[in-house]
Amino acid sequence: MLLRVLRGAFGTALLWAIVWLPVGAAFGLLLNAGHPGDVIPPSVLLMVAMGGAWGGVSGAIFAGLLALAERKRTIADLSLIRVAAWGAVGCASLPVLLALHYLSREDLLALRADAMFLGIVLVVSGLLGAACAAGTLTLASRAPGA
Repeated sequence: MLLRVLRGAFGTALLWAIVWLPVGAAFGLLLNAGHPGDVIPPSVLLMVAMGGAWGGVSGAIFAGLLALAERKRTIADLSLIRVAAWGAVGCASLPVLLALHYLSREDLLALRADAMFLGIVLVVSGLLGAACAAGTLTLASRAPGA
């Protein structure tokens, strides 16, 4: 049972990492919009990697939350709305953890200055998490033996 849950969490994290790669690329290109060039700047590649990592961690958090909260249900019993909500929570948890890190360092000025950016990141992460969760449930329900 535990092995099956871990395999599912790994698969979800990998799938979400792949889905988030273009998000990182778009963000990196947006940051470098004022510096056009023939070569892809290293910062864009870094943002692609960060997007994949963000997606992977968020997918793993989502899988863990779903496994704990919905452990008595089969894939057929899961509601798309509930799964999407868990996906939003899973993705939004990473920016919340980063904000808590700011607070633990008592860096309130930095948190206040970045509050709007944090809000945007929370909303975008939540929406992408909900979409990824809905897609994951759709894929899982179509799998043989689901």
